[in-house]
Amino acid sequence: MKKLFGTTLLLAILIVIGKAFIIKWSAEDFSSLLVNLLTECLSVLVTVFIIDNIMKKRELAERKRLDQMEKDEYKRILSGVLGNRLRTLFTEISGIYLNFVLKEPATLSVDIDLKDYQVAIIKLLNELDSHVVAGFRSKPITCYIVNPEKISVPDEQIIKYQQFCEFIFKNQIQSQIDKFIQRYISILTDDMKISIYTIENSIANFIFVTPLQHGHEAPMPTTIEDIDILKSEFKKIGGSLLDI
Repeated sequence: MKKLFGTTLLLAILIVIGKAFIIKWSAEDFSSLLVNLLTECLSVLVTVFIIDNIMKKRELAERKRLDQMEKDEYKRILSGVLGNRLRTLFTEISGIYLNFVLKEPATLSVDIDLKDYQVAIIKLLNELDSHVVAGFRSKPITCYIVNPEKISVPDEQIIKYQQFCEFIFKNQIQSQIDKFIQRYISILTDDMKISIYTIENSIANFIFVTPLQHGHEAPMPTTIEDIDILKSEFKKIGGSLLDI
């Protein structure tokens, strides 16, 4: 716009000067022509300014429309490509998380539904104070282990806290996250990345470090400070699962 204004004004001045040399104008003629030229220049500039604004608004509207189309298409692709995999990631991590905190398998419907896990996680977060108590890190955990020979009927087993924490809670969740990120990181939204990385960061917290990680088992007390940290990390994990 500035370039157009300068060009128009320069052209008007050159025309006035050129005609002044060719035609012997009186002062009144020169003044009248100058006023007319300036008026025309102003009219052109106003017209161009209005048209330019209209074009910019149309371009902005078109850009927004295309951006929205891209977002809708992205969501469609994301839903189609990641739908089942996200479901698997969410249900597997949720099952381990609920089992770890509740100390027993989560009671869900036979036909696993995402809503069941969501409701169970919300319920757990609301009742966290009654689950994460003194002795939390020494109480064993009841869980179902799938027997390859009897897949339809998993075996109920009682596993020590440290073993469950190391080999199921941390290892299995990290394994699921690693495989998922490796395949789908390029098409994940920023919000999904944050949720997944929050879970990953929480399970790596020092509160979940056990002596077994260093090759031996030893008593693990659960102090008041431990309880606060455990609840904080469990809230982060639960919240991130709900976000996913």
